[in-house]
Amino acid sequence: MRGTLDARRQRAGAAECSALDEQCRCASRERLAIARKLHDVLAHSL
Repeated sequence: MRGTLDARRQRAGAAECSALDEQCRCASRERLAIARKLHDVLAHSL
């Protein structure tokens, strides 16, 4: 019984880490998109 509970906790922890990793990747992609847009606006206005 205890082994099953530990395994469930490990899977839950892994799923949480995976979700956090995905959030970080999404945030990084969004920052990159904003940086590209900012670069385009500044480069074309000079």
